[in-house]
Formats: sequence, C-alpha cells, structure tokens
Amino acid sequence: MQNYLKQWSDYSQNAIVATQKWVNINTDMIVNLTQQQVDMVGIYVATGNQQMQALSQAKRLPEIMAAQSQGVEEFNKKFFNNIRVTVEMLTDVKTQLTGWVQDNFQQVI
Repeated sequence: MQNYLKQWSDYSQNAIVATQKWVNINTDMIVNLTQQQVDMVGIYVATGNQQMQALSQAKRLPEIMAAQSQGVEEFNKKFFNNIRVTVEMLTDVKTQLTGWVQDNFQQVI
C-alpha cells in the first residue's frame, strides 16, 4: 500500500511539474505575441505620421509620389521584419512544445 501511495505521489508531482512547464511556454508565447502586435501598431502609427508629415511638406506631385514610395518601402521593411521575428518565435514555441510532449511521453512509458 505504501508503494502505491509513493507512486501516486510521484505521478502527481510529475503532472504538476509538466503542467507548470506547459503554462510557462504558453504564457511566454502570449506575452511575445502581444508584444509583436503592439510593435505592429507602432509601425502603422509611425508610417501614418510620416506620410502625413511628408504630404503636408510636399509642394508638387513628384514630391508626394517620392514620399509615398519611401514610406511604403520603410513600412515593408518593418512589417516583414515583424513577421520574421514572429515566425521565429512561433518556431521556437513549436520546438519547446515538441520537447515538452517527448519528455512527458517518456515519463508515462
């Protein structure tokens, strides 16, 4: 009977540790995704401000076109960098979750 209680205690402790790892992985992911979204809003606002400033200072159509072209180019660089960072982060989360599943599967077997 004592042996069963010890096994049950070990099983429960392992489940708590595994659950805490799962929570940590998910919490980190949510925090990082939220930061990426905040960064994206910042990119939109900064680009909009730059466009408004350029339009207010431009005197001719070629200047407006050049300012818009430059704004789009800067936006694209920032936008795609944000996407790259997000994909890298999600790839890391996938790796962590795969490791989590493998570790827990080994404990069950």
